[in-house]
Amino acid sequence: MLDKVTEKISKAFEVEKVPFRRNLSTEEMRKLQDACNRAFNSVIHIDIIEKIMDYCCYVERNMKGRAAGNIEDMIIRYLIRFYASMQIEAADNACHLEIGALFGAATIFSCHAIRLSGKKNITVVIDPLEGYYGREKDLITNLPVDENTFWSNIERFGYSKDMIEVKKGYSDDENILKLVKNYQILSLLIDGDHSYEGVKKDWLNYSPLVVTGGYVLIDDYNSYFWPDVSNFVNKEIISNLAGKWEVVLVFGNSIILKRTELEEFEMLSTNDVLFHQLKGMERKVQLGEDALRQRDELLRLNSEEIKSLKNEIKRLRNTWSWKLTSPLRYFYNLLKNN
Repeated sequence: MLDKVTEKISKAFEVEKVPFRRNLSTEEMRKLQDACNRAFNSVIHIDIIEKIMDYCCYVERNMKGRAAGNIEDMIIRYLIRFYASMQIEAADNACHLEIGALFGAATIFSCHAIRLSGKKNITVVIDPLEGYYGREKDLITNLPVDENTFWSNIERFGYSKDMIEVKKGYSDDENILKLVKNYQILSLLIDGDHSYEGVKKDWLNYSPLVVTGGYVLIDDYNSYFWPDVSNFVNKEIISNLAGKWEVVLVFGNSIILKRTELEEFEMLSTNDVLFHQLKGMERKVQLGEDALRQRDELLRLNSEEIKSLKNEIKRLRNTWSWKLTSPLRYFYNLLKNN
């Protein structure tokens, strides 16, 4: 009877699991804190990291659909909007740009972060809002990805349409490009077409519009599921920074680049060019070392798991061995005593 009641309660509270991380341990939060402190040249208290994490989860629980990516990447998205707003003297035509919207979670994070900064910059969103990679509905939630769902989520959290400007269509649409060129971009989130050529087009078309001191976040970097993102970034961005860009953060599946003071390659001397090429090579080595450390950690965990399984198998064998031989021992002791 108790088992049936337990099963009934379990089913009543059963929630479909989202296949992404939604919680960080204290140690993980400290690592993210250190990375973001360096990236934004700031001091972020660990409590702030935790509060942003809680807010991101709160948004996802109360919206239609889901947020994209792991929790650490959501926190980074929030912080890039906040610090770009705080650190840059913005012109009237300044904005934060987002390529790829899904259900609007990142846009909600952006609005909240900009409001917290005390600024009034708008968030420009580029997305066709007509399905998810060729499908009408999201594969995970089975909900339609459309304009109605997007605006419904925005309004649910109290943000108005004067804070957001949607350019409905694909990021390589000539009409959209012409409209966006009227803006100065404080922070750019590239999370649209994940093919090599798709990421390349977004980088070439929109990164030149980012102001000095502004940031570009390329999502799904180092992601197993989207290898073209990493391939493009490693081959065509990191090796060609040339004084225009600086890699300030690589964490989770996010990479952030900051626009530097130097805007034209011709401004660099031969020594400067060699210096930035060397920095690009050093960054590649660092990324390789990070990958090796991740591999070694996985091997260590696998080794510990295998060791644990071996010990469990040994324990079970000893247990069953005793159970099987105990009757024989009983008769042996009986005969011995008689």
